[in-house]
Amino acid sequence: MDLNSFDINGDFGSDEHVPVPAGVYKLLIEESNGVPGYEGGPEQVECKFQVLEGEYKSRTFKQWYDINALEEWARNKGRRMLRGLCFLSGITSPTDASVFQGKIITAEVLVNKRKTSGKLVNDIKYPSKLDQRPQSATASAGGGMPWAK
Repeated sequence: MDLNSFDINGDFGSDEHVPVPAGVYKLLIEESNGVPGYEGGPEQVECKFQVLEGEYKSRTFKQWYDINALEEWARNKGRRMLRGLCFLSGITSPTDASVFQGKIITAEVLVNKRKTSGKLVNDIKYPSKLDQRPQSATASAGGGMPWAK
């Protein structure tokens, strides 16, 4: 490889990742894999999302789903998040971490500050379990809520 045209003093942008602003975005799940957990912990699901439309088109961010965390609270949080991703992507029975790859979702994206590093990162706001119920489970044939009759 010829590096004669490489300028060591060139402007290569910032090393700092700048998250996309909070908002609702159409996203492509560009990558979806099982990866080793933080500091050698149990395997977790990692997804890389790409914004498909608007001013921030082509920007990417990653989200981790720690469904096998050692601490119960962290494991439950990771599983709730993954359940939300399943709902958003239309997957009812995930069989492998790669099943999300190539799926397109529309989701609310938040900007949060990591407690450990202080860095600003993007997170997806996942629907709650109640939001994920099929419409037929929440409305009766008469058009109202089942408990209203």
